[in-house]
Amino acid sequence: MRRLFSFALAGMLLFSGCGAKRFQPEMLSAQYGNALARATVTAVTHGGYYAEYRLSAEELEEGTYVTVLAPQSVAGIEAICGDDGVSISYADISLDAMTPEAPGFTPVDAFPWLLRDLREGYPANWGKQSENGREGIVLQYIQDFPDGTQGMKKVVLSADMLEPISAELYLDGRLILTVNIEEFLLTARKPVATAPDP
Repeated sequence: MRRLFSFALAGMLLFSGCGAKRFQPEMLSAQYGNALARATVTAVTHGGYYAEYRLSAEELEEGTYVTVLAPQSVAGIEAICGDDGVSISYADISLDAMTPEAPGFTPVDAFPWLLRDLREGYPANWGKQSENGREGIVLQYIQDFPDGTQGMKKVVLSADMLEPISAELYLDGRLILTVNIEEFLLTARKPVATAPDP
């Protein structure tokens, strides 16, 4: 009897995941909702024009500041990505960027929009992935744009910390951009001071 009980207990532990928490999309809004992010990002364009950019991104209350680190020919160009679009600056010159109808699918605004998806979006699909011995969670976000274009983002998060590792971005089924995220750091937003009730 004791052996049967031990076998049943071992089976329960095996099939229940040994108490490990199961991923639910709501966990993302809880983790990212009241935090600001910083990361180093490598974005590679695909399709007709191949280019690789290394970017530094820091999220502040007023928007995400992105600085091009490489290639050297465009290093130092900065962008501010916010709710009202993208503004690009270099030295003393600043201009509004004319981003495509599909925001979040260019090297400069991909990371800020991935953060927005993690905070506010709900993935169409999700599952587990193991790559190089590292467990991950794969999310798929689908977006329909006013011009009829359909966007799809495949985002890989670390299974333990739910931090973004990489993403593949598609427009109308074609791979447009791959993003690798390094040195990711989340910090809590500063609480907003409120006036006491009279």
